[in-house]
Amino acid sequence: MRNTVSLELTRLYYSQFLTDCQVKTYCFAYNIYMNFTERFNEVLKNCGKSQVEIANAVHVTKQCITDYKKGKSAPSIETLYELCLYLEISSDYLLGLSDY
Repeated sequence: MRNTVSLELTRLYYSQFLTDCQVKTYCFAYNIYMNFTERFNEVLKNCGKSQVEIANAVHVTKQCITDYKKGKSAPSIETLYELCLYLEISSDYLLGLSDY
């Protein structure tokens, strides 16, 4: 009986621990996602290139660029890499990890 109670308490502890980690991970990812949307819009305003030009350069549709701009979706790692090369901006800046 004692081992069963101990095992159940251990399960509850780890279950709660994982839930807390998942919440923290979600909040971190949400902040990066929101930073990306804000900074991507800023870069688009200042780059002097149309959404169509950017979409063609990074091999996505114009709708994808619009979705990134509105925060409806985020680029894959490969697309993020291509966006950074084309727009001459760091991924750290777009993700909100640095201010330059």
